[in-house]
Amino acid sequence: MKLSPQTIAVLSNFSGINSNLVFREGSEIRTLSPTMEIYAKATIPEEFPTNFQIYDLNEFLGVMNMFTEPDITFLENYLSIRSESTSVKYHYGDLDVFMPKKDVYKLKVPSYNPDVSFTLKQTDLQNLHKACRLLRTDKILFESKTDTKLLAKVEDPSNPLSNSYAIEMDCEIETEGSTFKFVYDASHLKLIAGDYKVSFSGSGKAPVSLFVLDGVEGYGVEYFIAPNTASKFSLGEAQEEQEDPPF
Repeated sequence: MKLSPQTIAVLSNFSGINSNLVFREGSEIRTLSPTMEIYAKATIPEEFPTNFQIYDLNEFLGVMNMFTEPDITFLENYLSIRSESTSVKYHYGDLDVFMPKKDVYKLKVPSYNPDVSFTLKQTDLQNLHKACRLLRTDKILFESKTDTKLLAKVEDPSNPLSNSYAIEMDCEIETEGSTFKFVYDASHLKLIAGDYKVSFSGSGKAPVSLFVLDGVEGYGVEYFIAPNTASKFSLGEAQEEQEDPPF
């Protein structure tokens, strides 16, 4: 088996979420950050023939990078990685020793109705990360402006004198008059390059957001990302009269 550029891109990105990755037979890869704030899954072009684990994904990718178009053979206890006259014997992780706390292939994200949805362009996300570096802050937030507009911002929400950067974006809000501020650590929004369909829900038991890679052929990727505790959401006036507030 040769790994496609799409799969290498997924593995490289997932290595920043959790370096311990369990693979299951088939074409889906899932990962969960150690803090359980990011859950991601991808559908790739290849189908793995067996279950196995890579304990140090960054090391594995480094080994793969030693070769030009390496061919992988899945054996009982290890991978054989070969290119022309060069080969590496790379052992699987021991699941009895390094088994993750949660089996991500059994993890089910509760269904929810999105309160806010919009498209996040790749260039806008790149500019937000650039602004984080220039303004020396590690927070990216999405804040309501009107019922059809939001602001994607870089600022320190705990500092009223913080320098800030903002991009106005179109959005759809389910309930008129709803206000929100979803705050993220910038490191949690290091996504695979591409445009994303984004949805936020703040009216359930806990705020949640979904980033879905949009319009890219060859693979699909979804990220469920928990917003920072500084996030806020308030339903429109008609809903605020309910006995049970969102949280």
